[in-house]
Amino acid sequence: MKELISIAEAASYLKMPLQSVYKLTSKRLVPFYKPGKRILFDVSELDAWLLQSKKATITDRNSSINSNFKS
Repeated sequence: MKELISIAEAASYLKMPLQSVYKLTSKRLVPFYKPGKRILFDVSELDAWLLQSKKATITDRNSSINSNFKS
């Protein structure tokens, strides 16, 4: 069974203001469930969402470019 947490717990987990998490849900930018009036989040889906949001560092980008030139 999935570990579902409330929106307040999700805000704490993500270290974001509660209002920011509400905005993300209203824009459907973060995965969530809405059984009735409650907004719930799956912790593993939040982790995956965070990883998708990761921006590459300059070092990462340079490594990728250099490896493409070596091929």
